[in-house]
Amino acid sequence: MCLYTSKTLFGDVAELITEELLLHGQLQMSEVINKVHTRLTAALPESSRSPVSAYDIRDQFIKLTQTQFIQRCPGIHNVEEDTPESKALPLFNEQSEEQLYIIPDIDLTGLKRKREGDSSEQAIKKVKVEKGVSDADIYWRVKYDRFDRYLRDQTIIQAVVNKVDRMAGEIMRTILRQSELVSDACATVINPLSYNEIYQALPKELNLTRQLVDQYLKIIVEDSTNFLLKVGDSAGGMYTIDFNKCYTTLCKAHIMSVVQERFGSKSSRIYRLLIVKKQLEQKQIEEFAMVPAKEAKEILYKMLEEQFVRFTEIPKTPDHAPSRTFYLFSVDINQVAHMLLERCCKALYNLMAKRIQELTEHKRLLEKQQRVDAVIASLEQTEADETQRQEIEEMLTPAERSLISKVKNNTKSQLLDDEIFLKYKAISGDEEMLASNIKLKGLMKIQWEKSQLRRTVRSLKGGNPN
Repeated sequence: MCLYTSKTLFGDVAELITEELLLHGQLQMSEVINKVHTRLTAALPESSRSPVSAYDIRDQFIKLTQTQFIQRCPGIHNVEEDTPESKALPLFNEQSEEQLYIIPDIDLTGLKRKREGDSSEQAIKKVKVEKGVSDADIYWRVKYDRFDRYLRDQTIIQAVVNKVDRMAGEIMRTILRQSELVSDACATVINPLSYNEIYQALPKELNLTRQLVDQYLKIIVEDSTNFLLKVGDSAGGMYTIDFNKCYTTLCKAHIMSVVQERFGSKSSRIYRLLIVKKQLEQKQIEEFAMVPAKEAKEILYKMLEEQFVRFTEIPKTPDHAPSRTFYLFSVDINQVAHMLLERCCKALYNLMAKRIQELTEHKRLLEKQQRVDAVIASLEQTEADETQRQEIEEMLTPAERSLISKVKNNTKSQLLDDEIFLKYKAISGDEEMLASNIKLKGLMKIQWEKSQLRRTVRSLKGGNPN
């Protein structure tokens, strides 16, 4: 997810920077630039290596820092007294929020050239000694919370666009951007924003009038999705966002789509009815959903078997006689979300195993495609003519391109990543269920295995696994 976001926002170089930080945990800026520069240079042919610049990589590093996708690691406080306590528990320097995103001033002239016969680590050390690189004690890491917030915001904006239109999505984007200035990053409910603040923060190119903005806000507030809440009438109206409600709404929509795909449209109608009415008897479900008794019974017990609905007995008398007992069907959203989260984790693990198999089988073809893409990227930087680009693209035959597309589709995990993120966020407020299940540990284990599999793939390609 971090790699996909970096590539979408800033391009391939930013993706490589993020990948290096993910693989190593923390690195110095000069080390990151050197590793990315080495990888880009190795992917280009000898005749096209000049366009790759360490300064371009530094610019992408600065963009990731300015948008707070990466940040400094806290520095270790130097203790003059050598005591056992200081060795066992290091003390970290106190740093303000602004200090975490200060870019060190380093000399990149030596990082562009690697000495013959030197390994990557040796080259870095020699450059630092000879060129006076000033980031010796400054390490950088990925800020995972920032990627989570970006994915959260994009999910909410896309949901509003699908529900209303693009202009409503831009208004919601503006509200989320303004919330970063007035609310804590970890807050589940943002501090209220006034109508005037929202209107003044809207991009001028949208050309939205006050009356139109007011109508859009009213539509979003009155919608059943509860993405936006109105909490006051001062200053034209005060608006806030409850992210827990947003997660719950989006999670319900995802569960409804799963039910419709697995059991059909009538099952989706019954499931939506159970969510709205909370608890119903089978006869009531048949009447409200207008489904024949036999078909409704078959659907309900099929969903009960798959754990999408639960069954509760409420006896009128202590003897639990069937004639004097209520049999109620209901939906536990948290339980269903946990079940689907577990299935998504299993599917993601299977997909990673499939990816290793596909990369091993089509190793040469994928390496050829990477070389072609690298050459095309270098031609775009040098503004070469279209004829040269077409000649390079023709190096891959239509059959090879079709096979590459098939391999990428078979190993695509973006949808699974979205599902896992959304369902985990939807159930994260249920502390009792989180404590009684090991799903969270399983998710963390899969993330660790994912990084290990990347190392394995890199070693299979003949490169440095680190």
